[in-house]
Amino acid sequence: MRVEILIAGVGGLGIVFAGSVLARAAAIYEGFEVTFSPSYGAEARGTACKSEVIISDERILYPRVRNCDFMISMSDDAVLRYIRFLKKDGYLVLDEDLVKLDVKRKGIKVVRVPAHRKAQEVLGTPQVTNMVMLGVLAKLLPLVSFESIKRSIKDLSPKRLVDLNVKALELGNRIPLGD
Repeated sequence: MRVEILIAGVGGLGIVFAGSVLARAAAIYEGFEVTFSPSYGAEARGTACKSEVIISDERILYPRVRNCDFMISMSDDAVLRYIRFLKKDGYLVLDEDLVKLDVKRKGIKVVRVPAHRKAQEVLGTPQVTNMVMLGVLAKLLPLVSFESIKRSIKDLSPKRLVDLNVKALELGNRIPLGD
């Protein structure tokens, strides 16, 4: 089995960190073959940013996402730039507070969640929106367990942010996906 994930938005939203957490969880704690390819503009904040993660039970010959199963988008620009990589029957998971576009592409499943708002209201900071979105993805992703993602967060987060990031992951995992 092979799963391709694209996490996209703008620099400063934790896109690369979310990708690294997911990649580590799949490789270290689940034992899969994994590639992780982060990419961001010359300026770290405010420019296009993405993390590509491929998870497979077989050797990965090409490390870049070409036909993703899951796309997390945290900006309108990310949707416009990268939706072409989302395959038919793929999931487009949007932060409804950060993505205002009305996506009407046939053959994909669009999941809108209030991640940014929930992070602010429940945890007091929108800075963990990336972990809320990762918690939502954990509900949909067949290969990587929630517990493995949580362990990976504990490994990679600065000590002062471990509890907050784990709470954000748990919050995202509790958000209803709707129809």
